[in-house]
Amino acid sequence: EAAALGLVLPAAAAARRALGPRSRAAGLDAALEYAAATVPGVLSLMSLGPAPVLVLCAAAALAPRLLGATQGPPPPGRAAKERHPAAVTDFRGGLLLCTAACILAVDFRAFPRRYAKAEAFGVGLMDVGVGAFVFCLGLARPRQRLESPRARLRRGLVKGSPLLALWLGRLVSVKGVGYHEHVGEYGVHWNFFATLAAVHALAGALEGLSRESLGLLGAAVAAAHQAALSRAGLSAYIMTEERDPTSLVSLNKEGLFSLPGYVALYLTARSLGGAVHGLLEPGAAKQSGRAPVALLGMSASLWVLAGVLEKQVERASRRSCNAAYIAFVLAWCTLVLAGYCVAGQWADDGRPVRTLAAINRGGLAMFLTANLLTGAVNLTMDTLGAGAQVAHAVVLAYLLACCGLAEGLDRRGGLKRFMFLGRSP
Repeated sequence: EAAALGLVLPAAAAARRALGPRSRAAGLDAALEYAAATVPGVLSLMSLGPAPVLVLCAAAALAPRLLGATQGPPPPGRAAKERHPAAVTDFRGGLLLCTAACILAVDFRAFPRRYAKAEAFGVGLMDVGVGAFVFCLGLARPRQRLESPRARLRRGLVKGSPLLALWLGRLVSVKGVGYHEHVGEYGVHWNFFATLAAVHALAGALEGLSRESLGLLGAAVAAAHQAALSRAGLSAYIMTEERDPTSLVSLNKEGLFSLPGYVALYLTARSLGGAVHGLLEPGAAKQSGRAPVALLGMSASLWVLAGVLEKQVERASRRSCNAAYIAFVLAWCTLVLAGYCVAGQWADDGRPVRTLAAINRGGLAMFLTANLLTGAVNLTMDTLGAGAQVAHAVVLAYLLACCGLAEGLDRRGGLKRFMFLGRSP
């Protein structure tokens, strides 16, 4: 079901492209972009489920072709230059948008509990989130620089410093207002931003390695981490609720001891990212036609691997980031990326969805805004007591604010200083 939910946004993008070139009427164009980017996802998450929404999006995408409608050239206008192929841009922007929707929607009763994070073992839609963010870091196109490993590490630490500031800011604010938090996710002081900052620093240090070396190193780290989990008792230690209040390591064991798994995920994603960019380069017309098939082949192999690891080694766990979880995240991400490849080829205009591109270019600003708005909503209303209609309205209004801010700042070039997920480390 998590895979089907992940395909909703690519299907919605295909439906939007099938409606023809972007309108010259700015208001109508913005409304269509927002509706295509948000409404299908919210409906699949909070009411209809993924299957009906996928059918509706597929019907909307197929209808113009079945009726013989043809698409004209896109209207003239200045298009922002993207560092990544359109499918990669759409995937990264779509992931941020889906994450933003989930972190607020989960606080309402209309959000099915099976989509929420698992306590210890098992993988739901929200469990994919942090792993998919790390995958996005690896998917970024590497910048070629002739630097020493020390200089690359120093640059990675500098690039990750905004995340460290967010880690500290979130820690202080959550503790200060007494906001509810589940320490079993990352620990008492550790959080999502700390994990991303650590991986971001590593990204700079390993930038000079070849794609093959990164893949082998990722597999080796994953194997060593799984051995420690299974044979050295690390998994049982992470899952227990007991903590030594005098030990920072014990207080933050989930975040610290899952970090090798996220490092392995990043290394593997970086290796796959080189292959993905090779398939999706705009000039490689023949290769781009093969990209969905190649990605689906990768995804199928990874789904099989995830199933084998789940049954023969250990059940998937985001909490420990074990081998089965790494394989699951890689399989999910490559499947959704293949969906965006198909969506992009449906219109064949070579451009990403405008809203998703704006979100992608300002990933950190978008995610920060979503977290602040989520906290504001929870502090000003009883989300658990809200009905389904109120929940839908609040989440859609919240996403409108997030998308509007991203597009507004992007048009004025104001997101550049916040760029994180839109850039490689």
